[in-house]
Amino acid sequence: MSGWEDFCDSMGLDTHNGFDTLMDRYSRDLKHEKEEEYHLFFETFQDGLEWSKNNKGAAFTRSSDGKGFMPSKK
Repeated sequence: MSGWEDFCDSMGLDTHNGFDTLMDRYSRDLKHEKEEEYHLFFETFQDGLEWSKNNKGAAFTRSSDGKGFMPSKK
C-alpha cells in the first residue's frame, strides 16, 4: 500500500475522493470552531435583540447553521 492509501485507510476515506472529503471535514470543523469562539447563541431574533440592547448595541447575526443567532464577528 502507498502512503496515500495508508492515510486514507486510517481516516476512513476513499482513495479516489479522499482529499475532497478531508477538506470538507476540515472546512466544517473550522466553521464550527469559529462559532464556538462566540459561544453565545440566541434561539430567536428577539433574544439577540435583547442581548444587543444589554451590550451597548453590539451587532449579532444569523449563525452559519441557520438555527439561531450569534454575536457578529466584527
